[in-house]
Amino acid sequence: MKDVSRILWTVAAIVVVGGAIFGRNPHPHVWWEAIPAYGAIFGYAGTYALALFAKKLLAPRIRRE
Repeated sequence: MKDVSRILWTVAAIVVVGGAIFGRNPHPHVWWEAIPAYGAIFGYAGTYALALFAKKLLAPRIRRE
């Protein structure tokens, strides 16, 4: 089941990044919006950083003894 979940998340990520590359913003407001798949990459990195922060720094502080 873990392998199926990993495959589905990988496929979803490929679809999102592919859509971001081929469906780019024709009139970006700032220079970084012109980078293909910027929103998807930024969102993935932010989510990963938040999960890592929660796991490494917050979880030990809220666990019961």
